[in-house]
Amino acid sequence: MILAETTHLLGHIAGVDFPDSLFLAPLADRPDELRRRAGTALKRILSADADEHPVLFLIDDAEGLDVPTWHILEELCRTQSHFCLMVAGDTAIGPRVTALAASGGRTDLAIDPLSEADVAAMIRILLPDLDSVPDKLVTGLTQKSLGNPSALREMVLSLVEQGLVHDSGNGIEVDLDQLPTGAQAGTLDEAIAARLDRLEPEERFVLACASIVGERFWDRAILAQQRQEAGSPSADLDPLEIWPDDHDADAVQGVLRRLTTKGFVESLGESQAIPGSHEYRFQLDRMRDAVYASQDENTRVARHTAVAKWLAVTAETHREGIAALIAPHLEEAGWLHRAGRAYLEAAAYERARLRTRTALTYIDKALPLIPEEDVVRRIDALHELGTLETILGHYDNAIAAFTEMLDHAYRTGSLGKGGAALSRIARVHRQRGEEERAQSLLERALEMFRKAHDVRGVASTLDDLAQVLHLRGEQDHAVPLAEEALAIRREHGDQHGEAVSLFTLGSIALSRGDLEEADRYFSAALSIHDEVGDRERSIKAHNALGIIAYENDNVGGAIHEWRSALARAREIGARREQCFLLNNIGEAQIAEGHHAEAERALQEARELAEDLTDKRALADIARNQALLALRQDHSNAEAQFEEAMGLAEDYGGLEAMARAHRALGQGRAHREDTAAEDL
Repeated sequence: MILAETTHLLGHIAGVDFPDSLFLAPLADRPDELRRRAGTALKRILSADADEHPVLFLIDDAEGLDVPTWHILEELCRTQSHFCLMVAGDTAIGPRVTALAASGGRTDLAIDPLSEADVAAMIRILLPDLDSVPDKLVTGLTQKSLGNPSALREMVLSLVEQGLVHDSGNGIEVDLDQLPTGAQAGTLDEAIAARLDRLEPEERFVLACASIVGERFWDRAILAQQRQEAGSPSADLDPLEIWPDDHDADAVQGVLRRLTTKGFVESLGESQAIPGSHEYRFQLDRMRDAVYASQDENTRVARHTAVAKWLAVTAETHREGIAALIAPHLEEAGWLHRAGRAYLEAAAYERARLRTRTALTYIDKALPLIPEEDVVRRIDALHELGTLETILGHYDNAIAAFTEMLDHAYRTGSLGKGGAALSRIARVHRQRGEEERAQSLLERALEMFRKAHDVRGVASTLDDLAQVLHLRGEQDHAVPLAEEALAIRREHGDQHGEAVSLFTLGSIALSRGDLEEADRYFSAALSIHDEVGDRERSIKAHNALGIIAYENDNVGGAIHEWRSALARAREIGARREQCFLLNNIGEAQIAEGHHAEAERALQEARELAEDLTDKRALADIARNQALLALRQDHSNAEAQFEEAMGLAEDYGGLEAMARAHRALGQGRAHREDTAAEDL
């Protein structure tokens, strides 16, 4: 587990993506904690290596580092291991370097431009078969490159491409008489431009088409752009004359081979994303940007259109995940409405695979591109946005999305969509512990669903109302609503809904102390959740089964159940479920006498509850923290019990207040017993 966590944290530092990592996802909204843990992970791996032998850690182009990375370096400098950190960059990094208080001291050095001796040595590396390095060549390249190694490399390659460095039969020679004497590129960008200017027309064309696709590109995407610009053959031709062979595809492959040899691109082999195509990437820094910028706007739009069409046709046979590739090209081509629909499809694809934050990124891109008049897709996008924000615990954002959805439903007179928006808003309030507000919204939603004859909406809202009444301690009123919802769902073959109703009835049975009946309901719900692949609700079922194990004095089994569910909750970024699971784990660890583990779990749970503004969770977590303080004989235990009592009263849930009163009584009894013993 530690190895996996270290790998993911190091990947975060290096910019390697671990979508919805169970280690990184919970820290997405806590950048300071993520930075601290990333620094600790880096120290952990470097210290282990440095214990074996000295380590040199070199960072170049440090002027491009962001602030969090500098913070990680500051953390790294606090370690006592035997390693050297070398940071190189332009003068802008001066203040940042000064803040690196290394335990072994710090030395600041100015990096001078390459000297003529350095340039001569680098030329020998780039041209190992050169018999000798002429002084004129060294002096000229030193002046023109301004001592910049990257610019020097591009200039040497440029000389080779111009034929000024050639094989004489007796070794490599330089044609000194033909060396340019005028102004030559003195920056890396100008050196790249100079090399591009010397490419053959077909090589420049292929690179230009490649830049439209991205840093990575496919040969078939280049071919699609080429054929789009060449136009279609006459419709009067014999079918065999329209596509007689693949000579143009072979020609593109040949050009790509030449560009690979010249060091412009690198072959990555056959594409896994799009079978039948070969994938490449630009090899030089800033090359793609330079080539892309060299094309006029109309050309870029036309070529993005060609790539979008090619991807769309490819999607017919390789559909999975293609929408995310198509959308940016549709956007650049000016087909904004289609781009919005593609981003919406990409979001649904990612959410179905539990990549919540990736899905949210696509929805954020989709909404500005979907016009107001496309009400159906706009409502779908807002529903998707609200759902994702709810999963991530961004409740204000979720309410805003569902409220806008409600506004669209009102203006179009859609009772069903309006009821759906109200019920989703109600769920957010319920999750915040605002049951009275949730109940009012649900009663209005139920009225709208009944008028719309929306049977599924009626069943869903009945179940939501039952859950609210259950949380308010009104179990006798909750049961008939949950049973009616279950009957409707079974009658209409709604497996997913049936499992939700079973879970609600299990929660009510658990509150009544009927552990056997609760276990039966929860197990049946879990079986259906697993069958239909509903991982989010499976987490809730595992949490409930852990509670039953705990109530049956199987504390170890409960902790195992909750830890398993916590890993799943972190994987999908379900912060509310993480909050409850951590609280349960903390309470169980108190019972086991593992106070340090309990303190860590409860502290993380409290941070989540405060971020979520979840009154119910805060009240319960504060109660457990007070119990922990009592077990540890802390002097502030009484004050913590009072805080827990206040939070429970502010929340207003009958069960929460009863638990807080019981805990407060335990605390006072413990204090009196301790005082009696002292006498």
